[in-house]
Amino acid sequence: MLFDSHCHLDFAAFDADRGEVLQRAEAAGISDLLIPGFGPHRPEVAAAAAGPRISVAQGLHPHWIARETAEGLQAALERVCREVRQGPPVAIGECGLDASVARSGGLAAQQAAAFETQLRLAAEVERPVIVHSVRAHGAMLATLKAHAPAQGGVIHAYSGPADMVPEFTKLGFYFGFGAKACDPRAKRARAALGAVPPDRLLLETDAPDQALAGPKSRNEPAALAEIAERLAALLGLPGVELAFRTTENAWRLFGRA
Repeated sequence: MLFDSHCHLDFAAFDADRGEVLQRAEAAGISDLLIPGFGPHRPEVAAAAAGPRISVAQGLHPHWIARETAEGLQAALERVCREVRQGPPVAIGECGLDASVARSGGLAAQQAAAFETQLRLAAEVERPVIVHSVRAHGAMLATLKAHAPAQGGVIHAYSGPADMVPEFTKLGFYFGFGAKACDPRAKRARAALGAVPPDRLLLETDAPDQALAGPKSRNEPAALAEIAERLAALLGLPGVELAFRTTENAWRLFGRA
């Protein structure tokens, strides 16, 4: 059994063959999937989450925020907060800080304010948070020290330095790894992978992005089986042991145990 802890199954890239994608995932041993939020709730999310072992999170991604006006963002935040309070999802997010899209001071402030709002929402509804952190790990650590929910969360596609792993761990966070750490050139990701405690490690595809074959290929959940084998080899573990550990970790974090 494998738990794909971060898969955008609701994206348009899967509209033509979502059912077949799920069949291939099941055949590859993917027992659970979690669809993180990207923008305000869309009908595609409900369609993608039809399976009994599919969980859904809700939140506003930094890339979505970068395309919105201040007024549109405020309205979306209010809508997300209202919907989450009516029936909390398994997690809040994907939300966070991304320096690659925060080109101006105003946008950076808007991104940070939206992230803090979602962290407070996660604390209010007692749910973990799915964190997006790109080129902002110092600011991320400071923000989480001030606002992290007691339930912790996961730093998706962790790309920070290994020496920051203990600091995030103290705050109750897990670390998601996927195809990037399979690349021999990704030395920092591999060093961080080796620094993560076994009970804080999660596996993910980030499909349709981060395909093993490169950025021009579409990724899908079935690829998690090969990702798990490659990462297990890096960690010196049998693939079945890594699969068991990471699935158990995901169940514990997202309340499926």
